[in-house]
Amino acid sequence: MPNSKPSSVIHVEDVFPEKSLEAAPSLEHTYMDSGLSRDDAYFLANFSNEKRNKCIWKIDWRLCPMLAFLYLVCYIDKASIEVPSNILLAKFKKPSVYLSILMLLWGIVVTLTGVVKNFSELCAVRVLLGIFESGFFPGAVWVITEWYQPHEVQSRIAIFYTASALAGAFSGLLAFGLAKMRGIGDYNGWRWIFIIEGAATVLLAVFCYFCLAGTPKLSTRWLDPEEVRFLELRRQAVRGRIVVDENPNKFDWKELFKVLTDWHLYLQVLSSTSGPTPCQTTLFSMPPYFAGAISAYVFSVIADNLRWRMPIIITGQICVIIAFCILFSLADNIKDNIPACYFAVVLACIGLYPIIPGTNAWTSNNLAGARKQAMGIAFMISIGNCGGLVGSFIYLEREAPKYPTGFGNSFAFAVAGIVASVVLEIQVLVCK
Repeated sequence: MPNSKPSSVIHVEDVFPEKSLEAAPSLEHTYMDSGLSRDDAYFLANFSNEKRNKCIWKIDWRLCPMLAFLYLVCYIDKASIEVPSNILLAKFKKPSVYLSILMLLWGIVVTLTGVVKNFSELCAVRVLLGIFESGFFPGAVWVITEWYQPHEVQSRIAIFYTASALAGAFSGLLAFGLAKMRGIGDYNGWRWIFIIEGAATVLLAVFCYFCLAGTPKLSTRWLDPEEVRFLELRRQAVRGRIVVDENPNKFDWKELFKVLTDWHLYLQVLSSTSGPTPCQTTLFSMPPYFAGAISAYVFSVIADNLRWRMPIIITGQICVIIAFCILFSLADNIKDNIPACYFAVVLACIGLYPIIPGTNAWTSNNLAGARKQAMGIAFMISIGNCGGLVGSFIYLEREAPKYPTGFGNSFAFAVAGIVASVVLEIQVLVCK
């Protein structure tokens, strides 16, 4: 990897496995080797499992549901400007301030969408909406990596990422209900959809400012001092070997260049890309999204317990490939094969939704330094979002119902994702 330290590609989750406290003396020396004082190392090594679990349980219920609900509101097509957004986020001492500002701005823009007068105004507000919304997902991923250990990250990302599946299941129903307001205030129903959802987002922005967990040091209202110390020390113990000197008030162009030239991130993009799934183009229904939400969480918990990302990502890609094969083979006569096609759509969602949390966790685990981590996560997500642009043009109407171009490209992306995952895993093993 050019211009990068070898440690940035090692599974840091394997460096400090948090096992039982029977190994406390050896853990204490390990923590001291990572830069902790003797007193801090003793405290961290002897922090009981009961207290650890209680502390993590508090964070789970305070942070993850909030991010999930906010992402559900945010889930509309996004523009690819996540990198500068995460660079700004890394400069804020309280992430809740930056994320609430983003929410406030996109809420105002959504509201204004309901009162536009012409096409030019509509284009302007849609551009602004993409700018303000695009920073939320990579920002939320980065916030989670600041709170949790590497082997705890994927299941927590999955909790809020499943909000996108729930949004897909419920957004149409919500829009249908709001559209019934047609004629009120001389506005069409579609205008009321934007006005009400935008106003609700503005209110949520205020709620986010006061309630979203910031950092352990700033969370003394709901964490006791011992828990705050534990969270700070375990984060320092893991990052002690890989942290680089950083001035949070100075932008480092060299770090950005390292991110942009890190070929591992481009392979991560391929790993997270399965092409536009059939569930986005046909047989829309709630059950596939629910299945995707459940699979995202279940597979992420398994990956965290195994402390191994690659098998889960490849399993998801294989499910997507099987789904593509079923749909393509039956595309000529879907009406007579609805059960099989419906199963394929569900299978595609089951395979697709665990991939994104997996690749984000894998990326965050293997980047050194908070700034590079923030930029790397955002860069990977922004490049991955370009798949949405591709998907808009490869399912050609003139090729219906087989869509050879669409299914062919989707199949190729899924296969490329498997190859990229294997290459990354081999490279990590070689570095070890």
